[in-house]
Amino acid sequence: MSDAKKCLWCGEVKPLDEFNRYQRNSDGHANVCRECDREAQRKRRMADPERYREYGRKSYYKNHEANLERKREHYREHREEYIARSTKWHQEHKDIMRAYKKAYDKRRNARKALEKLRGMTA
Repeated sequence: MSDAKKCLWCGEVKPLDEFNRYQRNSDGHANVCRECDREAQRKRRMADPERYREYGRKSYYKNHEANLERKREHYREHREEYIARSTKWHQEHKDIMRAYKKAYDKRRNARKALEKLRGMTA
């Protein structure tokens, strides 16, 4: 059995590990190399982005609970890394956090003042 194959699209002879597995072919590999296959997929996605966006949405909601559990598990396994990254970001962006807190406090104070006025008139 040969260890190389010629891609039908680019015409290059490449090792079999550069081809996706495809059991229907006699050699068990696709006729197009991974690089050409990726390029074709990119072109399909660019030609009809809404179709792929909708597919992604359906897939996300179909597997919503499983996705959430997978994310929770990943967070539990990498909690220290998440905390370190967040702490580092906050240290490097103190000015952004200061502005955010100032805006938050302003909204909160306005909401409290409005509630106080409503309480007086009721």
